[in-house]
This record gives sequence, structure tokens and C-alpha cells, in this order.
Amino acid sequence: MEETTKVYIDASYSPQHKVGVAGIYIPSHNILDIRDINGNGSTGCEMEGLATFKPLIESLSVEKSVVIYTDCNKIMKHPELWPYNSTAIKTIGHGKKGVVDPNFKIIDKATRKHLRRLVAILTFI
Repeated sequence: MEETTKVYIDASYSPQHKVGVAGIYIPSHNILDIRDINGNGSTGCEMEGLATFKPLIESLSVEKSVVIYTDCNKIMKHPELWPYNSTAIKTIGHGKKGVVDPNFKIIDKATRKHLRRLVAILTFI
């Protein structure tokens, strides 16, 4: 039995369109959720994404501890913002040197794909 629940969060931002998205992937619960975010910049979207998904993460942390995987330095520097009974691990995002965690790659690709679709809609309107 797994002692912790692994949670992967990521965000993407388009400075040209001033829109962003944030996503969460929880493999053990088959959850992949992407939300449009009003964050200011890439880091702002990462932080707003954490706040958006915090209730979901805390609901999982009632019975097990949660490990949050993120590529956001600011999230790592602010443990007071982490959900109850959770820790965070810095992981490598896309375009960085090193091996990207396969589960993080899933949420990374999903958020970028969602952002591209959102930008296409906004460009069309």
C-alpha cells in the first residue's frame, strides 16, 4: 500500500494574451484537471493553481500524507502555503536539462496543450 499520495501541479501562461492555466495530476486517483487561471505571469499562475487545488489536495491528505511535485521555485520557498499534511519536491520542467519525471511530463504537456487551445479561442474571437 502506498504511504503517500503523489500530486503533480503545473501552470502555463501566455504573456501576449495575458491568460494562463493551471493543472493537477493525481495518478493514484485518476485525476487530471486543468483550469483557466487569472494569474499574473507564469509564477502567478503556479501560485494561483496551488491555491485553486489546495482543497482537493487537503481532502486527500486526511488519510495519507501528500507529496506535491512542482517546477515552481516560489512554491518551494513558501511551505506555509502548502496544503495540510503535505510536502513539496522540486522537479525538472520541460525545456530544462535533466530527466523529467514521466508523471510530471503528463501534467506539463496537458497544461501547455490547454493553453494553446485557450489562446486559439481568444485569437478567433
